[in-house]
Amino acid sequence: MRTLCAWCERPIVDEPAALDGPISHGICAPCSLAVEFDSQPLHTFLDSVPDPVIAVDAEGRLLGATKAFADFVGTETSSLQGVLAGDALSCEYSRLPAGCGQTVHCAGCTVRRAYEQTMASGESRIQSDAEAFVETPDGRARLVMQLSTQRVGHVVLVRVDSARPETADPVPRAERA
Repeated sequence: MRTLCAWCERPIVDEPAALDGPISHGICAPCSLAVEFDSQPLHTFLDSVPDPVIAVDAEGRLLGATKAFADFVGTETSSLQGVLAGDALSCEYSRLPAGCGQTVHCAGCTVRRAYEQTMASGESRIQSDAEAFVETPDGRARLVMQLSTQRVGHVVLVRVDSARPETADPVPRAERA
């Protein structure tokens, strides 16, 4: 797999054996410094990325999202600013009284673990398996995803590489007791 900088399009890691394989995006060190310290706002950077990507802080709040991610979750990018990742994905557990990050289910959340591990270790993850149980108009669904993460300064970029819903509850929400 080739890893290109989403900002400047240059290879991040020289991987000659993977030149014909799939392409992943991250951010190279010079562009990372530019994003963190130059005057260009994060949302301008995110606007230039065509993939579904969110920028998450250490508390799990979205600092921004690409249009592709907003389309993925069915909302506007402006409404994602500052929300918790579970709320952005419509996680059914984030709707419990304690909220996103505070329920017994949150400790095992594979989405949360992906960005928290990258934030703590600084190690990028490529196409890690993740899942979330989300509310849809048709009822509860298990959203099976592959995520890639990369830390840039004090922010973790999370890209949704693939996602597919699987029916988790055969009874539509309107028919539940």
